[in-house]
Amino acid sequence: MERISQSSRSRWLLKLGAAGLLVIGLAFASVAAQAATTNLALGRPYKITILDQNDQFVKLEASYPDTNGKELTDGVKAAKPDFQDPAWVGTLRQGGRDVVIDLGKSATISKVVARFLADKSVGIGAPELVEVSFSSDGVKFSDPIMLQPTFDAEGTVIVPFEGEFNNISARFVKVTWANDVWVFCDEIEVFGN
Repeated sequence: MERISQSSRSRWLLKLGAAGLLVIGLAFASVAAQAATTNLALGRPYKITILDQNDQFVKLEASYPDTNGKELTDGVKAAKPDFQDPAWVGTLRQGGRDVVIDLGKSATISKVVARFLADKSVGIGAPELVEVSFSSDGVKFSDPIMLQPTFDAEGTVIVPFEGEFNNISARFVKVTWANDVWVFCDEIEVFGN
């Protein structure tokens, strides 16, 4: 039986210790990555502003309401691209909408996602323009940044509009979209830590 020298044993223990530190480091990195993907908007209050209000259209869109002003951040997404799914909030014309979400405290934001329905067969289009801006006080917002659709809105589909960001710190997030016809949104998510 061969004896292991003290120096060989020390080198082996050192390598084992380094491997253990690497595993622990990867575990911490995984936890940090999960924290960075937390939906900060989940369950948070928001205010919707109609950009060019017309009472006739307000009455029509009451058929697809935002129940108690909570559906856009409740975490409930439409199961399929069907405007009759109660997760959808319908908005009709009137220039578009501003949705200002209060995250409750300042946070570092890495991604914003807003989900829309496209179904031209029933007059529902994905918005031509979706923008996001940020604020620390809810009054003065940054210049808007365009969110991009993840794919073309062909047929009857759910189209997420997304934007990724580096080190944006804000308490308030404003998502704005233009309404040419019906626009249906089911969820707005703000990821970060």
